[in-house]
Amino acid sequence: MAKRPPTREELPAEGRITAIRPRPDGLRVRLVVDDVFRIDVEPEAARAVSPGDPWTPETAEAMWRSAHFASAKRRAMNTLGARAVSRGELIKRLIRSGHDAEASERAADRMGELGLVNDEAFARSVASSTVSGKPAGRRLVETKLRSKGIPAELARRVADETADSRDALADAVSLARTRAERMDPGLPRETVYRRLTGLLARRGFDAEVCREAVARVVKADS
Repeated sequence: MAKRPPTREELPAEGRITAIRPRPDGLRVRLVVDDVFRIDVEPEAARAVSPGDPWTPETAEAMWRSAHFASAKRRAMNTLGARAVSRGELIKRLIRSGHDAEASERAADRMGELGLVNDEAFARSVASSTVSGKPAGRRLVETKLRSKGIPAELARRVADETADSRDALADAVSLARTRAERMDPGLPRETVYRRLTGLLARRGFDAEVCREAVARVVKADS
């Protein structure tokens, strides 16, 4: 497990930078203060100081921010290496892992600049998988996107476009018919109607589509 960056309270109040050493990963540089305190920062931040420079409160603050940004970037890349996530979900994960909000947002922005985070592409992928496995209505697609950290406006737009590309009634009828075929043929008509309507509602279909789909399936099986 990677060593966490220091808290502000752990920073030396004063001192002198005694060494600057590149880290093996090439992404960070280690600053050593008074041969005791160590902090890993971005190469850009390390270039602003030299061995022998005083460790001032201003330097400490700048290096603290750089250390947390560098750590958040590494965690973000590890997260995205496992699977794609939205920008919002990435930020939440970084904060839950102990990074501060500013460093988490900056890291997510950097991942976007590198093309590793793309909410639009991610939203379309999630929407496609949501409706391909089992028929689903617009509401469920939008809810699923929001739960993945997609912003409301983008989630609504992608859900609308996904719904427009499909025949909602045909999807609802197909799902209702499949479920009806697995039901006990002795169930009362009202029970079948209620269960099928509940199923379609949970799958995000609008009330009108639910009513029409279930009416078709129940009528066909009568």
